[in-house]
Formats: sequence, structure tokens, C-alpha cells
Amino acid sequence: MPDFSESNSLLTCADATPQSQCSSNTGAPWYCSNSTELVENCLACGCPGDWTCPDAGTSCELLALQTYTAFRVASPPVVDGDLAEFVDANPLDVSGTHAYGAYRVLWDSTAVYVAGEVAEPTATGTYGKTIWAGDDIQRLAEQ
Repeated sequence: MPDFSESNSLLTCADATPQSQCSSNTGAPWYCSNSTELVENCLACGCPGDWTCPDAGTSCELLALQTYTAFRVASPPVVDGDLAEFVDANPLDVSGTHAYGAYRVLWDSTAVYVAGEVAEPTATGTYGKTIWAGDDIQRLAEQ
């Protein structure tokens, strides 16, 4: 028996996700297929947090943990959009399936300074529970 319900001629999957859309109930990467079955499709629905979508585009995979060495500076960089003061800092790649870019990090005795450049050829907006699936960058740091 198919995993769907029919209501007002709108086909949905068992979790009420409309056909051909990403599930907002189960989260990434679940997609309600044309046959109204929930299937993994990270190319369409994205991956949460520190997960990535491999070339096959089905299941998300956990990213390998990265280590990073930040340079200490004698004085804080000027926050003005010009990243010249960060040019010698090691780049930390943040490229993904649809965007590319890098962070650079400096620190002094009072703060950590993060500069980032990210390019997204086709920007779209996503808000709500799945904001990570749209055009944004996010990075977690632990002390």
C-alpha cells in the first residue's frame, strides 16, 4: 500500500509533506517523492549543521572534524569590510554544494576576530526551522 494520503487532490506523504517538496516535519534530507514516499534527497533538501551532501545526493554524511590555527595579533583588526588585515591568516574552507568561500581567524588577548568571504551564484531565501537549508553560513566553535 502506498505511503500517502489524498486530500483536496493534493498528494502528500505520510508526514503530510506535499508531493515533490522537502519535509519540514522530519527535517533534512527527507523529500516527498513523486510516488509520495519519503526518501532521502540531500541535493534537494540540504543537510543540517556539520553534515554534507556527497555527490550521490541521497544521504547526508558527517564532516570530518577540522583543526585550525589562528594567528595572534598585537591589535584588533579594523572592522570595515576590508579584509586586508586577514590576508596572511590561514583560510578555512567553507565551500559546499552550491557556495564557496573561506573564513580567516585572528585573535588577541581580548577577542577572536572572524572574517569570511562566501559566494553563492544563485541566492535564495529560506526561513524558519530549516534556515540552514538556504543561503547562509554557519560555524560552531568550541573552546
